[in-house]
Amino acid sequence: MIRYTRYLLLLIVLGFSCSFKLYGQENSFYGLGDWKSYFPAKGYFEISKGENSIIATNPYQVTLYYPEDGEEQTLNKVNGLSDIGISTSTYVDDIKTLIIGYENGNIDIVTEDRVVNLNGIKNNANIIESKRINDIVSSGNFAFLATSFGVVQIDLLAHEFGSTLFSQSSILDLEVNGDNGSLVAVSADDLYQYSLILDQNFADIANWTVYPLGLVNPIDEMVVWKNQIYTLSDGVVMKWDENQAVLIGSGIPVIRPIKKLVPEVNSLLLINDFDNVLEWDGNQLVQTFNPCLSGLEDIIFQGEGGFYYVVDEGIGQYKDGDCHFQSIDGLPSLFLSEMSVFNGSLYGATGGVNQIYNNLFREDGFFTNESGEWQLYGRNTVAELEERDMRDIICVAVDGETEEVYFGSFWDGVVVYKDGEIKVFDEENSSLQNSVFHPGRTRVSDIFIDDSKNIWMANHYAPRPIVVYTSDGNWHSFPSPVETNIEGLVVDGQGFVWMDVRNLGIVIVDLGDWNTDADDKYRLILPNSSDATLFDNAQINELTVDLDGVVWVGTQSGPVRFDCGSVALESICAGRKPIIEIDDVPGILLGDENIRAIAIDPGNRKWFGTENGVYVINSNTDNIDHHFTTSNSPLPSNIVNDIAIDEESGEVYISTEGGLLSYRAEATKTKFVDRKKAVVYPNPVPPTFGGQIGIKELSNNALVRITSLDGRLIYERRAVGGQLAWDGLDRDGQQVKGGIYLVFATSDESLSPFTQVGKIFLLH
Repeated sequence: MIRYTRYLLLLIVLGFSCSFKLYGQENSFYGLGDWKSYFPAKGYFEISKGENSIIATNPYQVTLYYPEDGEEQTLNKVNGLSDIGISTSTYVDDIKTLIIGYENGNIDIVTEDRVVNLNGIKNNANIIESKRINDIVSSGNFAFLATSFGVVQIDLLAHEFGSTLFSQSSILDLEVNGDNGSLVAVSADDLYQYSLILDQNFADIANWTVYPLGLVNPIDEMVVWKNQIYTLSDGVVMKWDENQAVLIGSGIPVIRPIKKLVPEVNSLLLINDFDNVLEWDGNQLVQTFNPCLSGLEDIIFQGEGGFYYVVDEGIGQYKDGDCHFQSIDGLPSLFLSEMSVFNGSLYGATGGVNQIYNNLFREDGFFTNESGEWQLYGRNTVAELEERDMRDIICVAVDGETEEVYFGSFWDGVVVYKDGEIKVFDEENSSLQNSVFHPGRTRVSDIFIDDSKNIWMANHYAPRPIVVYTSDGNWHSFPSPVETNIEGLVVDGQGFVWMDVRNLGIVIVDLGDWNTDADDKYRLILPNSSDATLFDNAQINELTVDLDGVVWVGTQSGPVRFDCGSVALESICAGRKPIIEIDDVPGILLGDENIRAIAIDPGNRKWFGTENGVYVINSNTDNIDHHFTTSNSPLPSNIVNDIAIDEESGEVYISTEGGLLSYRAEATKTKFVDRKKAVVYPNPVPPTFGGQIGIKELSNNALVRITSLDGRLIYERRAVGGQLAWDGLDRDGQQVKGGIYLVFATSDESLSPFTQVGKIFLLH
C-alpha cells in the first residue's frame, strides 16, 4: 500500500453525488480553522496486512504501522474518514484499497489519493434493524459486506453498490474460498455458499446453496482454511464436511475454549481463553504461551513462530519468544469528563457520575500531555491512588500562579498534581467533609479558582458544602442556606459565590467575614419565579463567568445570563435569555438547545456545547460566528461533553461522546504589545495554502487594516482578542493577488493609541 502523506487532502464523496468537501488537514502545520484529533489509543480489536504496513483498527481510527522504519500513521474523521464507530476493515492488495465498515452502516473506500464514502446503508430509512457492517471480504474488484439484513455487493472500481442477497437472519461472517471460487456466509441459523465463477444473479437466493446449521449455540466466527469451513461456537471449533450437512470432528486437540480463529496459508491459528496462540498445520498443534500476550485480540502470521498481534492498547510483534510492543499515540483513556488547559498542556478528568449523581466507578483517574507524551495517573498506575481505591475524578482546575492542577474526586477528596507528583486533600487534612448520605466518601463535584487564586470546591452533600483553600494556604468551609447537593459553583468578580443546587435552582451567597457564619447573606433564584425572569429550568449543566463579569448558566432549555455586578443579591438581578436575529427574524438564542458546556475565549466569545454540536457566539451576543456539527466538520458526535480553550494558541478542545478533537480558533489572549511587530503566520503564504492567515500578538480587539504597498485599503476588521484571521479576500470578497501587503493594527482602548505593523508575503 502506498503510504498516505501527511499533507494529502483526502476527499470525501458525500452520498452518490459528485460533490466534494475538503476538511482541514491534520498535519505539522496546525493553522487557523484546522482540526486535530485526540482519539484514544485503546480499544484495538482487529489487525491485518497492508502492502508495507500492519493495519490496526479501533472504533475511532485505523492505524498503519510501518515495521521498516517504525513510523505510524492514522486515518480518522479529521483527515478524511467519514465517521467514527468503526466495526471492521479489510485491505485489498490487488487494487491497493482499504475498505472500512462502521456500526451505523457507513462505508469508506480508501485509495491512494482519496476516500470515497458510500452511505446508502446508513441513510436507508427502510432498514429498521441494525445497520452494522459485521464483516468485509473481497474477490477481484468486488467487496462483500455482512449485514443484519443480508450480503451486500460493492463494485470497488465504480465505487457503487451492486446487488444484495436478503437473508432471514443476520449475516455474521463472510469468507472467500479460493480453492473452489465460492463466497461463504454464515448466520446464526444457516450457512450460505455462492459461486463467484458462474455468471448468475447474486440477489437470487435460488443461486445460493443454503445449509441449515441446527446448532444449539450460535456461531461466533467462521473461517475457510484448506478448502474446508471451520466454525467457532461457544469456544468449540467445528469442521464441516464437503456437503456442509454433517458436522465432523475438527481433529484439533485443544483443551481450553477457543475465542478466535485466524486462517493463514499453511496453518490455522487459534487463540484460547488464556491468550495462548495455537498453530495447527493439519497434523500437529504447536502452542505459544507467554504472559506478554495477555489481552490478545487478533493476530497475523509472520512465519517461523512469529506474528504481529493487537491488544487493547496497540500493536505488538511476537518474535524470538518475546513481545515487542508498539504503542500508538493517543489518549490513554476511553473516558473524558472535564478538561483544563495550561501552558499548552491538556489536563483531563476521566471519572463520571450518572444522572442521579451516583458513581460510575471509573478507575483511570486523570491524564496530561505536559511531558510531550500522554501520561495516565490513576489507581492502576499510582500507588497512593491505588491505596485509596481512587475512582471517579470528575472535575479539574489549574492554578496559574502555583502551576498546580486540582482534580476533584467524587470518591475521596481532591488530588493536587504538579510536575508528576501528587498529594491528596480529604476529610483528615482539609476542611472537606464526608457525604452525609455516603459517610465513607469525600465527594467533590466542582472546583473553581477565583481572581485571587483561592480554590473553591463544591463538597457534595457535606454538612458544610462550600469549601475554599486560600492562596495563602488556609482552609475554610461554609454552610449552604438550602440543600447541600451542590453540583457546580463559580465566584464572580464581586466575590459572590454562585451555586447550582440540583433540581432546585441557583443560590447566590455573600459570605462576608469568612471566620463567622453570622453575616452570611444569600439569595435563592427558583425557575419561573417572579424575580427569575427568563431563568426557567433547574436542570443546570454549567456555570461560568465571562470577561465582563457576566454569569452564564447553561440549562437544558438554553443559556441564561445574569449581568448583575454588585446587585447580585437584589431582585433587580434577573436572568435573561439573549435575543438574536437570524435572517432578520429575532428569536431567543439557542432557546431549544440543551447547553451541556460553556467556555469563554479571549475575545469574550461564548462557546456553547450542546446536543446539536458547538455554537460560537460573538462577544456582543448578536451573531453566531460558527456552528460546528458532524455534517460540516470532523466532529465525531454532536453531543458535546466539555470545551476547554488554550488562550495562548487559540486551540479549542472539544470533548464529545464520540471522542476528543480540537479546532484552531481565531481568539488568543492579549499580551503587552507596546509597538511590538504583528506576527503573521504562515509567512510567506505558500501558493497552495487554502486556509486562514493569522495575525497575532495584537492588542485587545485591535482595529486591523491590511493595505497594498501603495496604501490602498484591502481589508479592515477588528481582532478577536489578540488575533485576526484573514481569508485572503479583499473588501469585495475577491481573492487578492500575490505580492507584499502591509498590516497596521491600532488600539483605541487608551488615550494614546499605538500602532503595530507587519508584512504579509503572498506567493500566488
